[in-house]
Amino acid sequence: GTDNGVYRYTPDPVTTTVDDEPVPAAIALTVSPNPFNPATTIGFTIPADGPATLAVYNLAGQRVRTLVDEPMSAGSHTIVWDGTDNSHQPVRRLD
Repeated sequence: GTDNGVYRYTPDPVTTTVDDEPVPAAIALTVSPNPFNPATTIGFTIPADGPATLAVYNLAGQRVRTLVDEPMSAGSHTIVWDGTDNSHQPVRRLD
């Protein structure tokens, strides 16, 4: 949903396994301003150190840009997306 132009996404908790023990993991994602502006700041929180992937998909389910794909530390992070795809071309609306 939105809150004063800020988009928030909190998925259902998922379970991962560490040393054969189930560990709940969840992310929180905040996007502002509206993603249709030339640049969008994406804030996200990672519950534990480890590999992280943050990608942008279009409504057809196609990945248009991978913003993060590397090990990251637990905690809050931000990244600015410039509205381009992996080829650095502006993302266009699907009609």
